[in-house]
This record gives sequence, C-alpha cells and structure tokens, in this order.
Amino acid sequence: MFLHRRNRILRQTPSIRSMVAETVLTPNDFIVPLFIDEGENIQTEIASMPDYYRRSVDLTIKEVKEAIRLNVLEYQRLDSLWRELERGFQRIRARVSARGKMIDVFRDFALLRFSFPRSTRQAIVNVVEGLLAEGEQVQRDARVSVIDAFFKGRKDRGDVDTLALAASVLWIAELDSYVEVLLGGNSRLPHFSLQIVYAASIFRRRIGIGIGRTLLSSLESLYRETQDRRQKAELAVGIAYLKYHYWRSIGGVPGWNQAGQVAYKAEDIKRKSVIRDAIRYAREASDLLGRNDARRAYALNQYLFYLVEGGTDLQRDEMIEAAGLLTEYMSNVQVWQYRFDDTLARYYHRLATLSNSDEEWKGFMREAKDRIDEAISQAMGDEVVAQYRTQLINAVARGFRAKMPNRKTESRPSRARKH
Repeated sequence: MFLHRRNRILRQTPSIRSMVAETVLTPNDFIVPLFIDEGENIQTEIASMPDYYRRSVDLTIKEVKEAIRLNVLEYQRLDSLWRELERGFQRIRARVSARGKMIDVFRDFALLRFSFPRSTRQAIVNVVEGLLAEGEQVQRDARVSVIDAFFKGRKDRGDVDTLALAASVLWIAELDSYVEVLLGGNSRLPHFSLQIVYAASIFRRRIGIGIGRTLLSSLESLYRETQDRRQKAELAVGIAYLKYHYWRSIGGVPGWNQAGQVAYKAEDIKRKSVIRDAIRYAREASDLLGRNDARRAYALNQYLFYLVEGGTDLQRDEMIEAAGLLTEYMSNVQVWQYRFDDTLARYYHRLATLSNSDEEWKGFMREAKDRIDEAISQAMGDEVVAQYRTQLINAVARGFRAKMPNRKTESRPSRARKH
C-alpha cells in the first residue's frame, strides 16, 4: 500500500523535527577536523577554509597525537581548577559564616576597584552567592558556571561578560595563575577592567612584573585619552590600586610603622614616584566621582590609605582632610566596609608617630585601637588586617618614647594591604 499523501505532522516545526530526528550532525560534534591526502609529508592549505589543511597520513598521525596531548592538558587544568575553586571557597565560606552577616559581593570582596561592565555584575553576584551557599548542589552548579566561563572566555576573547565572570571569581579565590591563563596572551582584552584585574593578579603574585607594568602603562594612556568623566574615574581607581601594588612589588614599604626598619632609601626616586602617582590617581578619582557614588568612598579610602602608607610627614594636613571626607560615609552601612576602619586605624597610628606629648600619643593610639578592633570584627579573617592589629598592639606596648622607628636599615616588603 502506498500513501498518496505524505503527512508532515512530525516535521512542521524545528523543535519537533529535532526531537524525532534519528541522527543529527552539526559542526559542534566535530572534535578535530581532519582532511587526509595521499602521499607522504604533504600539507596543503584548503583555499575555502583558512588555517585548515589536507595532510598525508604520516602528518595526520602527528596532528592527532598533538591534539590528544593538548586535550589531556586541558582536562588536567579543568580538574585542577575545579578542586582549587572548591577549596578556595570552602575557606571563604568559613570566614563569611564566622562573620555572621550578609555580604555585599562587590563591596566586601572589593570588586569595585575593577569597574567590571554593568552588564555582567548581576551574573557575578549570582555565581559568587552560589559558591558561598550552604547547599552542595548549588555550589556545584556555581562551579560549573565558572569552569564554563573560564573555557569559553579563553576561546572567545571578545566576550566581555564571560571573561569578567570568570576573572572576578578567580580573583576572589586568589587563583592568580588561572587569571593569567584566562587573560594572558597577545590578543587585546575587550574591556579595561580585564586589564586591571590581570595586572592586579600579576602584582599580587609578584611574577611577571614587566607584563603588569606594560598593562599599567596602557591603562594610563587610556586615562589620558578618554573624555568620559565616569570612565576616567573608573580608570583612576584601578590605576591607583595598581600603582600602589606595583610600588609594593618593587620593594616599597611604609616606613613610619616599621620599628627598627626603613621604608625605602631616600634616594630611591623610582619608588617615590610610583607611590606619588598612586596618591594622585586616587585623589583624582575621588574628585571625579559624585558624592552619592559608593565608589567615591572607596576612592577616598584609597587616597587616605596611600597617603598614610607612602606619604611624607609634610602631608599631614592632606591626610587629615582626606580622613574627614572619608568619615562622612561612616554612617552609611551600605557603603562603609572594614577596609575603611583598617585605613583609619593606620591614619591615627601615623598621627601618633607625629605627636609631641605622651597624652596626645595615647589619644591617637586609642582611636587606632578602636578602629582596628571594628575592622577585625567584620574582616572575614583577613590576614593583613590581623597582622596590622598585632603591629599596633606591639606599638602600644613599646609606648610613646619608642614611637619613631630607627631608619638605619632597609626592610624586605611584606604582603601588601588589599585597598
């Protein structure tokens, strides 16, 4: 029996056709496109497919072996990244849980400094909150999202949102080597925020400083060229952060609180120039940002912190003015963060080193102690804040007469504060 009419009920729409199709083959199913030619040691480019070749069997075997090797390396990287993310956020969850308070992802992990595109911010928040959640399945789904973004971002360097999602999570987990794998290479990054986080990872690791310096120079050029006020402010925040950490990476340390040590040699013009640039960019960022912009508080904190850590005693009045502007935000719980309390503790400590009487010194040190205790209570186990608190306690124990450090020897730089 032959049908005179062919019913197309099962082929009317693309979704139904795909559901009932027996076999579907698309370019996505290809693992490695191989085109084999006769002969030996032959390789001919396919005119209609640039970068693809017809190869003889002997060369095809070599290509397959190399493809297998690269796929094994990718699998090993995936497995390692999965485990590193799991361990990293396990530590972070413990610190957040001990704090006992809801977090603001961009504020508490200081992602404001990078100025990631607005289009990707909610995705970053969702994934980070998933990684910090209690449910194991939610955590796994969030890790899958990061792994997916990592590998997609490496293949498509123009996808800003995917790159920003992967880079921000890797930064929070302090997986700097993976940030460099994700963002490194010769191709141009599609957004300046990615240049900032890439350079920041380099300076935090203190490996490949030359690449970080090149990225920093490129960002400074963009800052000079841009006429957009908001973008200029965002660039200034990022550049100030990088300048400070570049200063630390080349041996700059705050000498005012290094008892028995010196921050840097007086004749070291390069280091002094770098920290002056950090202060200048932070000040310019705070001037460019509006009063109601949360990033202005962050920029003011940078400005004060860099002044305190790397400024001269002659900039005391500038420190006092910056501290006054920063403390205007103290009552705003949506903006204020523990880093600001840490900065104020160092500010009061710095003023104490400049005091002329035991009574004045004690007053400043009490203020410093109050601020660092507040910072510790919210710092989610931040080791740098804890280390500074120990320095402060030791300085209090030494007393007023030991307030000025002995500036005869040069110190090795310790890990820098993440402002």
